[in-house]
Amino acid sequence: MEWRGGAHGCPLMICPTSPSRRLNARFWALRLPSIEPIKGEMAPRTSPSLPERDLPQATVVLVFHNQQHLVEEALGSLLRQEGNSVRIQVIDDGSVDETWDRITRLLERSDVGVHEVQTARFVEQLGIARLTRALASVETEFAVVARAEDCSRPERIQRLIHTIESTKASVVVSDRTRVGGSVLEHLADSRRQGSGLLPPQDVAFQVASLPTNLGTMALRPNVLLGFPEFSSARLADELGPLLAFRGSILKGCFYLDEQLVDYKPASAVVATDLRSKETCREGLFAELIATRVAMLQDLRSLSEPGVDEAAGRIRLEASLKGVLVELAERWSQAREDLWQNDLRPMWMHPDDQPTRAPVPVESRTESILRRVRSLAFGLGRRAAA
Repeated sequence: MEWRGGAHGCPLMICPTSPSRRLNARFWALRLPSIEPIKGEMAPRTSPSLPERDLPQATVVLVFHNQQHLVEEALGSLLRQEGNSVRIQVIDDGSVDETWDRITRLLERSDVGVHEVQTARFVEQLGIARLTRALASVETEFAVVARAEDCSRPERIQRLIHTIESTKASVVVSDRTRVGGSVLEHLADSRRQGSGLLPPQDVAFQVASLPTNLGTMALRPNVLLGFPEFSSARLADELGPLLAFRGSILKGCFYLDEQLVDYKPASAVVATDLRSKETCREGLFAELIATRVAMLQDLRSLSEPGVDEAAGRIRLEASLKGVLVELAERWSQAREDLWQNDLRPMWMHPDDQPTRAPVPVESRTESILRRVRSLAFGLGRRAAA
């Protein structure tokens, strides 16, 4: 017996071996029918029609790190969001507790409704850099930064989207974002209400521990174009002001007072409404500078300064100088990066008008510092009045 065939899809055949070559020649002369390609088009496969779902208009990014006690409320509040469909990205940034297990269990027993949920788990912790990477890869029209400690009310996401659409702004911050820091807002409110001066030791302690809490805020992805590299420690405290500042350079940063402004889907948010305020280009840092200048004046006006007062004054002076330098650097860096990407701001100072002749760097820096200096000390005197 002899084994034949098996190649090119032909069946494996067992042929008798004959001493007669003529029989073998006659057998192998037989030709198998050739396989020709089918001419014409094949009918497409039909599948049962599925109900159409609205494409997500916004992507909500929520990052957890060893926050198992916050998963239930934070993620649950996002799943209960009312209105149109949104894409929710839940990221576990290197947690070593039961954060990931609680996320999976909550999603298994919860009804996501019209929303689209995406989960990701990472072994290495990157901190705030994980959030910026997720924001940079957003594919929807808007991005919403959610915070695990800030549980969203059922209408918060839709209210932010409605506001950013109505005002045409690049960034919308809510009253939970605390862009300038909760301590500074408390000091400013107490000054407006006439509650008197705070004790110097409390001021020194509050300035020493002055984190900028990053809460729920909406932004357009182009705010992150040309975003400079910063250290993780710096971004952890200043990501909120940086995003708001860059958004204000583009098309403005709008402050939404969720406690006072009513949300109605058919109504437009008016930027001149007295119940809310529109944040201008330097407004975020101008209030910060003005408050610290006023605090410096309060400390210097004390009759009997002690050890705590001196320490507080040193902290405030160093902080004020740092804010002035940071404001000048951010303005110049953000402006140059945005202009290189053909993203011209809607507002420009007369000194910043582009000319055919190149402007020296020293003159531009002096112009920026002159504006910052007049802005800071002018508002400082008004705030202290």
